[in-house]
Amino acid sequence: MDQGLKKWNSENPWSGYKPISVAWAVDVPKVISFIKKLLIAT
Repeated sequence: MDQGLKKWNSENPWSGYKPISVAWAVDVPKVISFIKKLLIAT
């Protein structure tokens, strides 16, 4: 089972991006404030 799961993860590029998209959906206000800080800093 573990072997097959690793194979699926390596063949499916989206499996690596799901945690990022979940974090993005949860932390949008934090991301926006972070981007604003970057824009102000530059």
